[in-house]
Amino acid sequence: MRKIKNFKIPIYAHEIGRKAKKAGINLEKLSLSDGQQIKSFVLNSASYILPSTIYDSFKSDKYTELEKYLPKPVPCTLSVVTIGKMIETKEEEADEAHKNLTKICAEVFLKTSINLVKDLALSDACQEGFTLGEPLSLCENGKCAAPPEFIMKVKSDFLVEKIAVTFGENGQIFPKYTAIVLFPWTPKKRKNAPK
Repeated sequence: MRKIKNFKIPIYAHEIGRKAKKAGINLEKLSLSDGQQIKSFVLNSASYILPSTIYDSFKSDKYTELEKYLPKPVPCTLSVVTIGKMIETKEEEADEAHKNLTKICAEVFLKTSINLVKDLALSDACQEGFTLGEPLSLCENGKCAAPPEFIMKVKSDFLVEKIAVTFGENGQIFPKYTAIVLFPWTPKKRKNAPK
């Protein structure tokens, strides 16, 4: 089991600006008409995040609840990833227009954090002769799709309170911008030997 607190992630201001325009946010109305102003807003938003993760690799049959996602026992990496509560508070306190832009920032920051953990899981898998399959999101945006008994096992086995993550009785996960992601490992394809 590995825990990494307050790790650094790359900040993609251009991606956030693009997503904001696609979502119909009028950036000029928010006084964010040029790239530098958007970048400044995004960097300010990034000062409200504390990316952290706890992750572990094991065979999927360790948790019977994973049979729903992985019918055959395979090695996998399970991670709990959060960007913390502060950006959620910033979003709640913002006016409606800035709230939507802050939400986009938080979603991109969480996705970037998940991708960093994915790279770590890939490194572990490669050392064992595997690569990663498609990631499976078990919890995201404050809600968990995984069964409650599995969530309680993750809570106790992964000691998620060490990265300030908690779970509600109805399958909610706190802070809102937290995810539980399962990365199944798949054997590397071998190149055909010459005939």
